[in-house]
Amino acid sequence: RSDDILGDDGHGEVRSEQPRLWRQYSPAEFRAYHPLSCAASLLCREEGGMGNLRCSREVAKANYDQFLDQAPGLAALLRVHLHLPVFFGCLWIVCIMATLLCRTMALLLIYTPLSFMACALFRHI
Repeated sequence: RSDDILGDDGHGEVRSEQPRLWRQYSPAEFRAYHPLSCAASLLCREEGGMGNLRCSREVAKANYDQFLDQAPGLAALLRVHLHLPVFFGCLWIVCIMATLLCRTMALLLIYTPLSFMACALFRHI
């Protein structure tokens, strides 16, 4: 309920308190757990030099825009919605390469020794 966040004191007056976490997290604790560190690096910015993290949509948008500036090719793919065809094309190429690699390894490690053994066994016939 919004009354719980704003702090309705029961007399009809609403105190405007900021919602707080039940525990204060330091930037070192955020960096200790990798998935949380990834999310915090995208959504948050350290402010004031005191270890205070500010997380907001504006910070996330600025970080995302900065990332896209570093990778203009990815930005172009995302802008024209070609990221899915490129992903599936790469996945198809990886599947073909894995199939060729597995078949080649089976040929070298299984069929070639078996053929030499068969030739050695049939040489007496």
